[in-house]
Amino acid sequence: MLWEMYWNIIDGVPDLNLPGRGYRQNLYDLSQPLAGNQIALRLVMDGMKIQPCNPTFIDQRDAILEADRVNNGGAFQCHIWKAFAKRGLGVNAVDGGTFPLDDNTVVQEDFTLPCECATASLTNFASSALGTIATATSQHSSGLYPAIGAINGNHTGSDWGNGGGWNDGTPGAYPDELEVNFGLARTLNQVRVYTLANNWQSGAEPTLETSASGEGILDFKVEYWNGSAWAQVPGGNVTGNDKAVRVFTFDDVTTTKIRIVVTAARNNWSRIVEVEAFGCS
Repeated sequence: MLWEMYWNIIDGVPDLNLPGRGYRQNLYDLSQPLAGNQIALRLVMDGMKIQPCNPTFIDQRDAILEADRVNNGGAFQCHIWKAFAKRGLGVNAVDGGTFPLDDNTVVQEDFTLPCECATASLTNFASSALGTIATATSQHSSGLYPAIGAINGNHTGSDWGNGGGWNDGTPGAYPDELEVNFGLARTLNQVRVYTLANNWQSGAEPTLETSASGEGILDFKVEYWNGSAWAQVPGGNVTGNDKAVRVFTFDDVTTTKIRIVVTAARNNWSRIVEVEAFGCS
């Protein structure tokens, strides 16, 4: 299973807009962003650090999945699931508990993938095209950076300053909040936050490595409404951000709205190009 996962990640790195980084012969070369084989080995090692004593196969699977959420924002969840589910450790698998097992132990193979991995694409519910609305604690006085611009489907920044993306209206004062209201209950398992990249004028598609060290948001939280209060999504407290894209992957939550709470930003302004909230249709 680990060998399968190893190659899934190597083959999958180009699919995540990181071309040429699938494999690096020198595993000890850390002078560049990690290649696919380095990412896979690190996940196994970090998973071992957080798994319980006497782990079952499911414990080990879940520890690697959690390590990916911590290390990579959950970017390789489906690569991992596909390797384990192919060998019978799918979503509904039962491993019988801790060893030693006896003749009465129930072991159940399962080859089911999570819906987000079994379908070709998830639905982005944070889209104005679906009737979703966006509001903010403030907006820039020019009117060129409205909250609704953060859910218009363009996360390249190519229409920044022309209705494409939100900029707050209180420079240097925090927190700033951007709320996305779906209008009905949606089940989510991933949120993506795009801030203003260094090279936004080029209109290039941002990747997980695209820098936002000039005008991006620095410290922020991603929260969802649990019916009575705001709750933070797993891994949703970010400090010292310098990337144009941050991906948050988590177990399903059902909610009517999410919000981004910015507590610090570069160059005085909170700038969010796009917010996406994915779930199975």
